[in-house]
Amino acid sequence: FLIFILPMLTKSKLGGAYKYEASYGDEYYLFDDGVYVDYEIYQGDKDYYSIGTYTVDGNKIKVYDIDGSESTFIFDPKENTVTDDWKTTYNSSDKKAKLDVDISKEFIEGLNSKVQTAAEAALADSDVYEEATWYGSYFVYQDDLKNPYTEFEKALAKNLNYSSSKELQFILEEADIAFDITISSSGKVSIEIY
Repeated sequence: FLIFILPMLTKSKLGGAYKYEASYGDEYYLFDDGVYVDYEIYQGDKDYYSIGTYTVDGNKIKVYDIDGSESTFIFDPKENTVTDDWKTTYNSSDKKAKLDVDISKEFIEGLNSKVQTAAEAALADSDVYEEATWYGSYFVYQDDLKNPYTEFEKALAKNLNYSSSKELQFILEEADIAFDITISSSGKVSIEIY
């Protein structure tokens, strides 16, 4: 029992917040059911660095940022720590921590196609189409969909159900994610997420 079973019972499972104390503030990685958030708290202010999905294979954690970059962490279940590519070790902070909003893995993976579909639907209105093909490009970030300036942004917010989507509000307003939307003169839409 002591040699084989006890070590298995005392091993931790990946989940919750992992903290690194630095001179610039405390940085956290929060892992919750396939979705992660990387943020810092300094003098009471919370700054978000990245958000995305992750997969676990043994003790290896593959992190996929919403902007397309990826990195690898090593999870030590005995010490309950995660270590990044730069050998920075994050210690378990609060096993009960949860994401600030309920962001599902499916939401993040489908975000690009959701914005694409919403942008294309917005162009169905002839006035929006005329404006959008004239402008040709929109960089949507922070509160642009909360307080839309153009007819295209208003239509995009409506088609994305922005006013009722806590996940989307969090991603744009808190997590520094932006949509770069290009519309050709023929109405073809292309999306890049930063």
